[in-house]
Amino acid sequence: VTDGVPAGGPGVLAGPVPKMAQRRFRLSPADYPESDEVTVRCVVDRGVAVFRVAESPALAFNVEEFEPPEGLSRHFRRSGHIHPVWTPAGHVVTDQFAPADEHKHGIYAAWVNADFQGRNIDFGNQWKSTGTVENRQLIATVEGRVFGSLTSEMAYVDLSVKDVRKDALFEEWVVTVYAVTDGRLFEIESRQRCATSDPVILRQHNYGGMAVRGPYAWQGQRECDFLTSEGKNRIEGNYTRPNWVNMHGLVDGAMGGLTMFCHPSNFRAPQMVRLHPELTYFVFTPVRLGQFEIKP
Repeated sequence: VTDGVPAGGPGVLAGPVPKMAQRRFRLSPADYPESDEVTVRCVVDRGVAVFRVAESPALAFNVEEFEPPEGLSRHFRRSGHIHPVWTPAGHVVTDQFAPADEHKHGIYAAWVNADFQGRNIDFGNQWKSTGTVENRQLIATVEGRVFGSLTSEMAYVDLSVKDVRKDALFEEWVVTVYAVTDGRLFEIESRQRCATSDPVILRQHNYGGMAVRGPYAWQGQRECDFLTSEGKNRIEGNYTRPNWVNMHGLVDGAMGGLTMFCHPSNFRAPQMVRLHPELTYFVFTPVRLGQFEIKP
């Protein structure tokens, strides 16, 4: 409520404020019905944290390692990623362990051309066996009528020396899911820091960063495409710097999709994107613009 604005008026958004002018605001209690109802729930069971909005599943964060299907190397096991992501109608719009693309896991982050203590590490292409990313601890979960969230810590693990595991980076994720029912709305905040007194040098590369793997069933599907904030498709939008990327296709005969926004406070925002010309995959990849370091 603002001074001079009637109750129920526009309040904080009551027109522009001229330069050097002042506007005073007054906060006052408002009647709000008491309720124990929780709109967004986060239930951790069998190593998976599942968010539910109005009792419908929204997304799952894999706290413990998700084992690959039988017959696939255990190199591809992964934790600390989001899969599945469900639409409000219950359709899944992420994937993992897709044929010939087994190292991509739902919504995940990984660097692929990193130098650490004089060794070149690929944390994303797990089949190289030089590195991986794993969740270390689920720190906290929150439930509520406005949002639910979790905080978890992961490690980028150097596997390049036989029989030796060494942490190169720690990464903290805060995943916040909002009580929106006509779509799904969630945020991922990722912060990385060095695990040792040595820096991690991220070499220039065509991909690596915060990525999304869409359903394998979309590949080759006529209805599947990408759309960027500049109105470009997967071919025209590749290696551009849009504010957001949408990927969509038919799931069980119905259209579904997801859109990822790059927050303007991110490093090198708007970050460049790699939109794969054939696979249902895209990544916000600041390393495409050149090398940088994560320093102690």
